[in-house]
Amino acid sequence: MTNARHQKLLKRRTLRNIKRVRQHAAKRKIKKIEAKKEKAKSILTSPGSCAEVENAYDMQVETGISVA
Repeated sequence: MTNARHQKLLKRRTLRNIKRVRQHAAKRKIKKIEAKKEKAKSILTSPGSCAEVENAYDMQVETGISVA
């Protein structure tokens, strides 16, 4: 195998790996945001103290879910 061909294959493999890693990171980030939204939703729907309401408001601002 010539050096140029080897470099081409190596580059292709590296790019594929980078793409895979980035995709995985994006999926993790989405999961994290979903979990945060679920937590915010549960806090917003449950009756609680003033501190919880303030916390819920902060989460609402962060996640974009409106207070019910």
